[in-house]
Amino acid sequence: MARPKTHKFALQTKGLTDEQAARLFYVIASAGRAFTENYDTASNVPLKTLRAQYADAEWVLARRQDRLDLVN
Repeated sequence: MARPKTHKFALQTKGLTDEQAARLFYVIASAGRAFTENYDTASNVPLKTLRAQYADAEWVLARRQDRLDLVN
């Protein structure tokens, strides 16, 4: 049986505030959720900023290795 294909996306921004980065990350995560329930995201946006702006989402702490794996 063939293994399902995996796609990785990485986005690096410069000059955004934490709040702007949180909004952008929320859009990206929402787009991924629109296509499948089987996805992982990781970001270095402060977790408290994500939870403050989007309390309805289930944000969990991403390990440093998780963020590196998404990029590499």
